[in-house]
Amino acid sequence: MAASRRGQPALAVRLPPVAPPAMLPDLPPISALFLIDFDVKAGYTIVWKRAVPGLELEGVVEYKSLPSGLHTVTEDLVYFVHDTAHAGLSAFVNERTEEEATRHARMIAVGVLVPLSYGRLGRAWRHAPALKEMAR
Repeated sequence: MAASRRGQPALAVRLPPVAPPAMLPDLPPISALFLIDFDVKAGYTIVWKRAVPGLELEGVVEYKSLPSGLHTVTEDLVYFVHDTAHAGLSAFVNERTEEEATRHARMIAVGVLVPLSYGRLGRAWRHAPALKEMAR
């Protein structure tokens, strides 16, 4: 990944355990899943993504997925609308590190896009617990 080329540790995404189908809440389908990293030299960058064909993420979701004043926020959930058909939700985490090259902070956001057709904000909030777990 690009982060490791800049002397930063590689990003590790830990997926939460999957519950049996009967235990899952009524989750809206995921149209895109992505990982945003704040690099002190490059700014907001998408370091990993998967999306349904035709759904553009580059140059758009990295700016919508991070909270205002991100340097002063330790964690947050950010809701946004992407194009006219998708709602977005990202879990943002800002952790202190010992690395001088990163200015002693690691800021990432793990996010999803879901179809707005599934209700208010596409019921994206139902993915919040899993996104928070992956971001940590």
